Amino acid sequence: MRYLSLFLVLICYVTYFLYMDADGFFIPFTNWTLIVTTFSLISSIAASSDSVNFQKDALQTSETALYIQARHHLLYTITIVMNFICVSFYWFILREEQQKIHGTHEQFGWGRSLHLELVHSVPGGACFVNVICTNCILKKENWKFITYMTILYGLFCWAYYLTTGTQ
Repeated sequence: MRYLSLFLVLICYVTYFLYMDADGFFIPFTNWTLIVTTFSLISSIAASSDSVNFQKDALQTSETALYIQARHHLLYTITIVMNFICVSFYWFILREEQQKIHGTHEQFGWGRSLHLELVHSVPGGACFVNVICTNCILKKENWKFITYMTILYGLFCWAYYLTTGTQ
């Protein structure tokens, strides 16, 4: 199921670069969510087949297991929160406005509308599948990284605005 989810998530990249403006890829929070979800799925796929670093007593026997498990857990936690924010904001607040803006594009209106529907549902579905398939518990300590991610995204948007003048 994770491989299917990864394949479907990769389709979101294809639709973006076919129908949207490639130079604005890192601007929407949605695309940051897409990237983190992709890395989380890859990490979960690797963890499911790694019997050395994810075995019962791996943290006591291997130093690399600590870093690999921490990376997996951090990506897992951040992906859940980012997808919840992304999906809920788009479907309940932004969908109608965004479809009007991108759906009226002369050449790629239908493709942009398709991309918006995919990128705001497929990563959330993939995250849900990953949560069901992964034996992992959310750790409260990892939630501090959400603040760091928000600051990083805010600084990126601010720098982009200063250099290009567009929001």
